[in-house]
Amino acid sequence: MLALSGFAVAGSCLAAPIRNVILCIGDGMGPGQVAAAHCFAGTNLVFEAFPFRSCMTTFSSGGDVTDSAAAATALATGFKVYNGVVSLAVPGVGGELETMLESFKKRDKSTGLVTTSYLTDATPAGFGAHAYNRYTDERVIAYDYLWRTRPNVLFGGGGNSLDVDEAWVAGYRVATDAVSLEALRGVRDEHLAGLFGDGPLPYVYDGLGGMPSLSQMAGVALGVLGNDPDGFFLMVEG
Repeated sequence: MLALSGFAVAGSCLAAPIRNVILCIGDGMGPGQVAAAHCFAGTNLVFEAFPFRSCMTTFSSGGDVTDSAAAATALATGFKVYNGVVSLAVPGVGGELETMLESFKKRDKSTGLVTTSYLTDATPAGFGAHAYNRYTDERVIAYDYLWRTRPNVLFGGGGNSLDVDEAWVAGYRVATDAVSLEALRGVRDEHLAGLFGDGPLPYVYDGLGGMPSLSQMAGVALGVLGNDPDGFFLMVEG
């Protein structure tokens, strides 16, 4: 689901430049899941009422059964890669594929990644890192976040090679639970990291136990990124 703001629609054309881009990803969600949720709800889902719609394929190179790394790379870069590969030209010469996050950063926009999984997992990594193997290269992914692509906002599950102390050293202001995250709402710090627990966040149904919800993380991220007069790019994964 892609939300655009900062423009007016005139006929079928955009009347002004797009200022903000919010990309919402439902992990494992395709047309079948949307149709099932529609039937369960008995009405249109919110994004089904959007004025524009498009489709793209996320299968991996060499096979139809994709994984999150190849699917995220397809979404983030427009290129198909092997399963497990994170935004590198494999098959191919193995060079780094420019991601949406990197492209918008070049345009002086603030950037952010929010996920209910752990932050070095494949989907956020596809937008903010480059690695040959999503499983064995978590240290590479964490290094890319903190020292290379440096998203302004990193909110999600912690651990898995993304260390609180290292984030502090890299210049990030760090929150570790819902209370400390709320203290970041609207601040103007350059780089913020919410590293919650040591893995994926709990399901709301099971009780959050002091951890933030996806809506809280997204809300704080939007409040922070919205301070940039040049606009922002935010990826939100549930």
